Amino acid sequence: MQVEERTSPVQKYKLAVVNMPVVPSEKTSNNVDNELNQFVSIPDVSKNFSQLAAEKSYSIVPNFSVSANDFSLGQIPGSRQVITWAANEKEKGAVKKFDLTNMRIIARVDEVIPAGTTPLSEVASTIRTRLTNEKKAEKIIADLSSKKLGSIEAYAQAMNATPDTVKFVNFNTQNITGIGYEPALNAVSAFAPLNTITGPLKGNMGVFVTSVANRTQGSETYDAKEQKRILQGNNAYRYQMQSADVLKKKLGVEDNRFRFF
Repeated sequence: MQVEERTSPVQKYKLAVVNMPVVPSEKTSNNVDNELNQFVSIPDVSKNFSQLAAEKSYSIVPNFSVSANDFSLGQIPGSRQVITWAANEKEKGAVKKFDLTNMRIIARVDEVIPAGTTPLSEVASTIRTRLTNEKKAEKIIADLSSKKLGSIEAYAQAMNATPDTVKFVNFNTQNITGIGYEPALNAVSAFAPLNTITGPLKGNMGVFVTSVANRTQGSETYDAKEQKRILQGNNAYRYQMQSADVLKKKLGVEDNRFRFF
């Protein structure tokens, strides 16, 4: 063996990574608990909850809605106790501190919504957002249609957007890469004429102008029995989950499980 070339020696090091959990001391935990207990005992904490919490630089999660039978607050483990307290609390504006394994939570009851149809006040913002988006889409579609543009590039320039291409979209695609759930584009991919401008179209997340560049006919054949089997399998779990609620309503059963766990 002959060594023809050798680079300059480079100094190297071996590194060891040590992972250690950061556990607060008992003194630190006691100081935190004392501070939070003092916060809860402030006379006007109920009325000025968010303002006082912001002054303390606490993390605030406003307008967090839960059902009495939810198992946790979001993904916070061991937080069922907060829901149980809130569901049984009669006083609006009540505040309480909870000691969880790895965190502390101070909760306030903002509103108790009775069982039944959700009040308009609780869904007004959602409805307003949806109506606003629909009106925006109608205005954009009207403006673009009046310009009588003839190419994707012209539409892109008018919309201050960049043309893009998506592949492998068919009538059953649930999530289009980079776009999301847009049934209007599924229909275009399956049935629109090739190399023809289609749109403007109102979608869930915007207004789209499309042109199908290529369409490949699938080789699979439609099997009615297989489709029936798939639908029955998908519906079986849904029936199982919904049947209990249907029976409760028919029999007039009042669900009070939240009082016991």
